[in-house]
Amino acid sequence: MKMNNLCAGVVFLSTGMFFMSSLSFADQVVKNPDQRIQAREQKQEKEIQMGVQNGSLTSEQAIQLEGQQENIKAEEAKALQSGKISKKEARKIGKMQNRAERNIKKKEGRSGHHVAPGHPVVAPAPVEVQQK
Repeated sequence: MKMNNLCAGVVFLSTGMFFMSSLSFADQVVKNPDQRIQAREQKQEKEIQMGVQNGSLTSEQAIQLEGQQENIKAEEAKALQSGKISKKEARKIGKMQNRAERNIKKKEGRSGHHVAPGHPVVAPAPVEVQQK
């Protein structure tokens, strides 16, 4: 009987330790602002490239959006001069990335809908305004 309790305790402890270590790892991945910022940068740059390829962005629009990406990179480099991005700096960069994401969607003519590569963007039909 004591052996069963001992085995159950070992299994319980090892499961708990595994669970805690996985939580710790998840916290590091989620809370690491450097990685999160980099991932968003890559995603946004890919969206710009896809927009140019599928025709939903003109080259002028892409240049504007790339300029915005360069500003974000400059802010990130400035923040990294201390060796680590602070929460305040990460928040500022996050807001810049949010604005960039909205601009990408706006210029592509989509509002929350992803356009698959190779598919044309269809503009909404014009709405007639009745004058009184």
